[in-house]
Amino acid sequence: MSADARRRVLGALWAWAWRTGVACGTIELLSRALGSENGILSGGGGQSVVIVMAVLVAVAVMGTADAPLRASGLAVERRKLLPRLAGGLLLGIASAGVVLAVLASRGAITGRPRIDLRVVEDLLGAVGGALLIGGAVAFLISGWLYGVLAEAMRARGTIIATAVIGPVLFLLSAPGEIAPDAAWRRGITFALVCAVLGVLRAKSGSIVVSGGVAVGWLIALRLTRKVSGVEMDVDVLAHPVIWIGLGIILLFALVLPGRAEQPESSREVEWFRKSQPLSHLGLFAPIDVWLRIMFRAKTHVGAAYWPRMIGTLAIALINGVLTLPERLATPLLLRNWRPSDPVVIVGVHRSGTTHLQNLLALDPRFACSRTRHVLDPFGFWLSGRIVGPLLNLVLPLQRPMDAVRFSWNTPNEDEYAIANSEHVSPDWGVRFPKEAERYKAYVLPEGFSEAERERWKRRFSWFLGKLTRFNGRVPLVKNPYHTGRASMILEAFPGARFVHIHRDPYDVYRSNLHLANTAHVLFQFQDDDPEQFAERFLAMYASMEDRFYSDAASMSDHQWADVAYEDLDADPVATLRAIYERLQFEWRDEDEQRASAYISSLGTYRKNRHRVVEPALAERIEKAIGHLRVLWNRPLSAPASGRSSSER
Repeated sequence: MSADARRRVLGALWAWAWRTGVACGTIELLSRALGSENGILSGGGGQSVVIVMAVLVAVAVMGTADAPLRASGLAVERRKLLPRLAGGLLLGIASAGVVLAVLASRGAITGRPRIDLRVVEDLLGAVGGALLIGGAVAFLISGWLYGVLAEAMRARGTIIATAVIGPVLFLLSAPGEIAPDAAWRRGITFALVCAVLGVLRAKSGSIVVSGGVAVGWLIALRLTRKVSGVEMDVDVLAHPVIWIGLGIILLFALVLPGRAEQPESSREVEWFRKSQPLSHLGLFAPIDVWLRIMFRAKTHVGAAYWPRMIGTLAIALINGVLTLPERLATPLLLRNWRPSDPVVIVGVHRSGTTHLQNLLALDPRFACSRTRHVLDPFGFWLSGRIVGPLLNLVLPLQRPMDAVRFSWNTPNEDEYAIANSEHVSPDWGVRFPKEAERYKAYVLPEGFSEAERERWKRRFSWFLGKLTRFNGRVPLVKNPYHTGRASMILEAFPGARFVHIHRDPYDVYRSNLHLANTAHVLFQFQDDDPEQFAERFLAMYASMEDRFYSDAASMSDHQWADVAYEDLDADPVATLRAIYERLQFEWRDEDEQRASAYISSLGTYRKNRHRVVEPALAERIEKAIGHLRVLWNRPLSAPASGRSSSER
């Protein structure tokens, strides 16, 4: 295993382990505080919670890579799905039946089954539980864990590694439930289970067969426990007889012909992204905000997005209740408070605004808008301090469009705070693409009615007030949409200062298409038309930039600074110093030290690479935004040079 591969594997395993541990420990402590107990820390039935959290964290660590299905064994040809699943179920039930028959012959299972209505209800519950837990175990062991280890090992080494790691995970999930004298026997059982699941994954190329076996096993065992009149006097998982059944499956799996891992289709990858329930940026918008938006939309939600919509509305309902005390108290706390004039970072999406915000946020004189503020604007003072860290455990480790580090505390744009509290935001057009024409009106001031304009300014002031109420710092926000709304900000804060960043228009265009293809699908509830998005973006790009320079003409020199992304990338410290001097902020030695340390921490960050623009498309881009290229004195070289663009 190479050093890089070892680092990637260990990093993924460590991130998964500590996130799962913290999530389970937090849930247990909260449940105890509320007078309940899941048994996660002390044993007694908390394994299901552990497994569910482990799956959610694994999906988060898996992130939003371009090909997550094949790596985790989730890709399978549709025509082979049912036959392989049925074969796995039959194999699991049959081998478990052998174990149960042997135990019955030795007197470990006694009594006669009685069938009544209550038994039927219990049996349905047993089957449902087996489907949930069996599928989760198969995903964790032969799916995610196998996929992580397979990055750096051959199939045999990967199977051995899962057979070693698996028992540790299972035994740690119920520390108080397993008797010490049975722990080593259960360890052998779990090692055989993981070996079986690993071999089936290696042979079939997906988790379908291994998932069927795991579910079949659990169905047989759970049905035996649930049937009224039947008594089981042994711990099946710690009994040596179970090794016989697992040995049968292992031998059968070893003689199966091997198959290459299944290639995922673009449709499968797209479905995977659309169905992720915890990816939406509006999770913490209260339910009343969501109901207003959906009433305004009067349109359908795509079938593939229903898991996301159900999860979003469920969390929105819970958060609406949790944030109610803070919503009621906030007007009183902000009554006599006016925040300082903000520093606003502007520039069209993918122009380098995030990199610039990360650098300026290092200055402790600024109160920077962060993910926890903008996703939960109504609750980040109180309830967000508990709910936010829990969500952070199942968030991706990096942004899907550019692999930039992402967490609950990283700097983020305040447009999400406006969208998660009001309808006057073009971000709702990203969430509901079929309504994009309606919401794009909020990109420029003239798109607002007079009432909406006042509503927007009140909400913006409200958010800055919450951001600075208990620290008194200068608010620092980043928002590409503010590029076209500088005049509205100046109406609310006449002393506001702006840092405008621009970048090669062709790179910006290509990067935004990449953003739409990789990230928007995680946040939307309807399918979008790529051609329509491209046209909308070009029009929005030109109008926002033109409006900013028009607004900047009425500002004093110290109120705005213009920065080229290439200059910031080449010499961040010098560029920051120039920004401070222009905006009349004091540049100190510690500011330079913090910026230098941050740049060093980025290490060998790799920027995205994009295809060159075709000549016909280049002509359209030049027609729409060519005047910006001229304004910024950039040569017309991107379409003809044959190079790929890169970005931070």
